[in-house]
Amino acid sequence: MEAMLNNNSQDKMEDEEPSLFHILKMVKRRVTRVNRQILDMQGNKVSGHLNILNTFVTQLRRKYQPIEIDQTCVTRLQGVILLTCPTKYADLLEQRVITEELLSALRSGAKHKMPGIDGFSLEFYIANWDTIKQDLLEQMNQMFLHKKIISQQKHGVIVCLPKSNGHRTPNGYHPISLLTTEYKPLARIMARIYAMS
Repeated sequence: MEAMLNNNSQDKMEDEEPSLFHILKMVKRRVTRVNRQILDMQGNKVSGHLNILNTFVTQLRRKYQPIEIDQTCVTRLQGVILLTCPTKYADLLEQRVITEELLSALRSGAKHKMPGIDGFSLEFYIANWDTIKQDLLEQMNQMFLHKKIISQQKHGVIVCLPKSNGHRTPNGYHPISLLTTEYKPLARIMARIYAMS
């Protein structure tokens, strides 16, 4: 429950358990954030869950559709990018992830972030470290060394959060992608390997 609360310092003291007040405040925030009506790009009012969803999907498809590129630009860009020897990182990338490395990657993550689509946050992994460390370590090594990623880890959920400008059109929202949490520590470990080389 604590992960779902927007625990501002004035709402809750450190290590305080959520009370009925906090839960009711969370419910009120959730209700006020529900979009019951938006404006489409032509300024028409759109209501109903599916209609609002279709409006956002249409806008995101239009905004992020593939673009035409000049192949000579790609060739020039490839000439500027520094190429690394493929064997330079091979030895480091063949080593198993160790417990200390994984715990360090978890602890270096940002706190109080939105959980992934699996419902777990970094705080969950840290709080339950003694119980799950072996399973999580095995999962990381399966992903890292054997490139075994389950289908759920390949999918994300796009959530559109309102921007501060208050526009009620799809352009007044900022899309973020919620992924499973496991990729974050693995990405930190790989970034650390790259930085060490």
